Amino acid sequence: MRDRSDDSIDTGDDRGERCQQRHRPNRFLALWCGPCRSFAPIDEKAAEQHREFVFAKIDTEAEQDLAALLVFLSIPTLLIVREIVILCSPAGALPERALIDLVENTRELHMNDVYRLIRALQAADA
Repeated sequence: MRDRSDDSIDTGDDRGERCQQRHRPNRFLALWCGPCRSFAPIDEKAAEQHREFVFAKIDTEAEQDLAALLVFLSIPTLLIVREIVILCSPAGALPERALIDLVENTRELHMNDVYRLIRALQAADA
């Protein structure tokens, strides 16, 4: 079994460049958070089933600036990023099937369609 401890993010390092193009389900949590702890085995199982993705855990207590920048209203919050685009950010401890479906559905997205939608929304705001 692969040691997933390396998948915790320390925003002071330069791993971001290595992970930019990867599908990244990121779990924002706090060590004192009960729902975060109960979600951990579900998240870890999904990570084992989808080794092609980088699953990261970000401690909101240690990374307060990042958590504030992303304006989380509750934890745990899952942030799914692909090609530097935040695709979704559901809050709460998801059931196992919901997490697997979410990861697989975002993998199936055609990023050209996502970029077209972003450009259309930006044009509408201009």
